[in-house]
Amino acid sequence: KSLQFNTRIKTIDSLNYLINSSKIHYAIGIVNLINRNKDLALDNFKKSLEIQKRLPFDPDFNIALIYLNIGNVYRKYEDYETAAKYYTKANLVITPKYNKYQDLRLYCLNQLGSIYYDKEDYIEAVRFIKKYLDLTYRLYGTNHNLIATGYSNYALAHKYLGEIDTAGVYLKKAYGILSHNYGENSIKVADIYFQLGLLNINEQNYLLAIEHFKNANNIHKALIGEKNHSVSQTKYQLGNVYNNMEDYKTAIDYYQNAIISIVEDFNDTNILHNPSIYDTPIIYIELLRPLQKKAALLYKLYLKNPNDTNMLTAALQTYELSFHITDKIRKDYKSEDAKLVLSENIRPIYSEAIMVANELQSIKPGNYDSTIFNFMEEARSATLYSLMQEAKAIRFVDLPKSTIQKEKDLKNDLNYFKTQIEKLKQQKNRIDTILLIKYEQRYFELFTQLDSLHNLINNNYPIFNTMVSNTGRTSIREIQETIDKHSALLEYFTGDTTLYIAIITKEFYHIQRVPIDSSLQELSQKYSKNIKKGGSKKAFITQSNILYTKLIGPIDKYISDKEKLIIIPNEYLNFIPFETLCKPSPTKTEVINFSTLDYLIRDYEITYNHSATLWIKSKQKSKHSISESNNDVFCAFAPIFSSSNEYDTSTIVDLHDSSHNEVEGKNIPFDSMNFTALPYTEIEVRTLSKLFNNRGFKTNLYINQDAKKLLIHQLVQLLNY
Repeated sequence: KSLQFNTRIKTIDSLNYLINSSKIHYAIGIVNLINRNKDLALDNFKKSLEIQKRLPFDPDFNIALIYLNIGNVYRKYEDYETAAKYYTKANLVITPKYNKYQDLRLYCLNQLGSIYYDKEDYIEAVRFIKKYLDLTYRLYGTNHNLIATGYSNYALAHKYLGEIDTAGVYLKKAYGILSHNYGENSIKVADIYFQLGLLNINEQNYLLAIEHFKNANNIHKALIGEKNHSVSQTKYQLGNVYNNMEDYKTAIDYYQNAIISIVEDFNDTNILHNPSIYDTPIIYIELLRPLQKKAALLYKLYLKNPNDTNMLTAALQTYELSFHITDKIRKDYKSEDAKLVLSENIRPIYSEAIMVANELQSIKPGNYDSTIFNFMEEARSATLYSLMQEAKAIRFVDLPKSTIQKEKDLKNDLNYFKTQIEKLKQQKNRIDTILLIKYEQRYFELFTQLDSLHNLINNNYPIFNTMVSNTGRTSIREIQETIDKHSALLEYFTGDTTLYIAIITKEFYHIQRVPIDSSLQELSQKYSKNIKKGGSKKAFITQSNILYTKLIGPIDKYISDKEKLIIIPNEYLNFIPFETLCKPSPTKTEVINFSTLDYLIRDYEITYNHSATLWIKSKQKSKHSISESNNDVFCAFAPIFSSSNEYDTSTIVDLHDSSHNEVEGKNIPFDSMNFTALPYTEIEVRTLSKLFNNRGFKTNLYINQDAKKLLIHQLVQLLNY
């Protein structure tokens, strides 16, 4: 009996140890979930889960709870697929125990509905929200706050399915419950008014939208004060309503007040004035929208009263401030907020800004041509250069996936806590100082972790830092200092009604304006397809002549004494091989001799680039490489892919054809499993090698199987290129 008693005691002690261990890991997981420590949260939740599965009694509730919190971790990091899997696991665990774990199942259904909403799978979202509502009815009746939450979510999903009437019905049901339970003056009721306002904008019921937004605004102001992002958003939407009604004066006043509500130390209602870039808050994206709308309306108000040039000047200044904010978003938040900015079509806003600068140049000539060029560069390189360089660097140095993900997670977390800190600081007399200190400490910890990670990357992969640093855009002066006297840089920007061509030479700079319409885009695409498919010869001549007249003719006098052109096309102009453009012949002939046509390539050596910034960077790298390479300046790789050589195709990366299969004669077959031979590449690289050798430079050639990706990596690491 004594032995049995001792055995039971040991068993109980062992079980207690396991239970307590599971609880401790679970608690640590919750703390790290709150503090956004993804890896630690997942690690502890999974350890807790392993222990729960070993227990001899029914652990279903705890297992479901752990699954739900693992799902919450993945949801915070926008891994919706994985989050949905864990929510589904939780639901499956507790479904057989339906009567026992009703509240937990309710939470689970709500999370699944939300996750599918986040994934923009609105049909699945509606399905789970309906299950949530059915269960809530049975548990709490028809007037519980949880029913209102379900109605609100149900309405949003139906809105995005295009079922506006259904969405309106459920929002009104939610309003009825919340106003009854909380009273008219509550944040939850204000949120419903806001959603009703958005719904009526979509239906162009503008007067009703104004009524709902004003109700939301009055409640927010009464409860949380004037300086608050919720108040700012409501005023921004009121501006949108009046903008749609073409009441531009009222609209711009609301946009100005939306800016005031989001910037702590800015209270100027004069629409000609803006906050300083140094006063702007952390919540940049919420400030960016009203600024851009305000700039556009300042220009419209100027057009109504062309004598008021102050409106035009203010429009340009507002665009410039919005681009500063855009740059802050790009630098501070990287991918997450940059995606938001790009999704709002930032390029057309640059087009608007160029139009404003162009108008200013026409009425009071000054240095606005330089401003236009800066906007042209920013429009193409604000995100292009930095993102392209970072993507190239990541691929080139083979950064481990875990390191890339860790950096992304840390940046997301920093963004989250910066936003939370700013929101707390906006509460003025109601600041939760304990929570603020906690957030600031966590922000500092994350910043330190990110700094340590960057130091680790820079130490182990020095080329990475070299490739992603120095992303500033170039200036006209820098281009003129770099370009030689025989060359001209031509940068094109296509607006809706005007084509802007920046011509930069050693001694000259000019912006040429060319009137255009939508036919230029259509012609460019037809010309490109005609060349690729070997179409009509007469159509080729006609199209080539027209394009020459539009793209080269207006600037011919500025480049006639040059030998080289660096061409930077824009949008659909990228489809055009400028070398093939023909100057219209003064004499007409029925017989077309293609060998005698006056192609642009006959007069100029032509190169291309994506932006002047990238061209400058490439020139700087070239100078650096040649000056410090001990005459070893040329290295060429020619795999050739001849039938006599076997190639391992197991590591071939996914192939992306940006021409949408319009290009003929590619060396990659349809199945992408092997390569067509490229015999002339060997001749090409050997010829180039001889040219360098004749100039006294040493060269290295890697032919056939010697041309390996790994070797390229090793060489570049060695050169620290």
